[in-house]
Amino acid sequence: MSAPTQPLPLDQDAFYDLTNSYHLIHGRQVRPELLRTADDAIAKCFWQRKRIQRHNPASRFISNASSLNQLGIQAPDVSAWYCCDELAVQMVIYPSIPGRDLRDLTTSGDTTALEQFPDFLADLHARGIYFRAIHLANVLHQDDNWALIDVADLQFKPGPLGVFHRARNLSHLLNVAEDRRALAVFGEQRLIADYCRSAGVSAWQIHLIKIWVQVHRRA
Repeated sequence: MSAPTQPLPLDQDAFYDLTNSYHLIHGRQVRPELLRTADDAIAKCFWQRKRIQRHNPASRFISNASSLNQLGIQAPDVSAWYCCDELAVQMVIYPSIPGRDLRDLTTSGDTTALEQFPDFLADLHARGIYFRAIHLANVLHQDDNWALIDVADLQFKPGPLGVFHRARNLSHLLNVAEDRRALAVFGEQRLIADYCRSAGVSAWQIHLIKIWVQVHRRA
């Protein structure tokens, strides 16, 4: 499927006619964030938060998702892109991706996918993929297959990530409030050790990663 290159403009009434016909997953009816369409696709809304934005998050979402899919990493395959200037919102639609997110899995007591996750994260970093907004709800797993969603805040580096980017990514992951309990039960040090083993980082890099995570731990 070829991703759209330009958004289709909608006025306010047309936007709400569309979103009100969908099932609301997150957000409010007047300001939806995530919805499910009648044909089981996902509609994600990007509301403008600042008067001037350096980047268009919907455009970056589409571009990043397309690049990930081309690399063989499953991500949203956007089929439609809308914009409503009156409401300062853009919306993308993509087919639902099979799988459960790691937050849902670990909360239900299933840590099998989390045990495999350090290998997947190390592979992303080896490919130069820096998913800055990573958390357990942004990663889907099913039958040994992985997928990334909500990929607007993601960068592609020209080579494997350096130790500082690796440390920052792990630190962010371990500081997401909704995931801290599940990760604590699994074992934060276990996750870091498994990641470092899979990534093949050196002893001094392991030491730096652990220090970085400790120093930047949120209360």
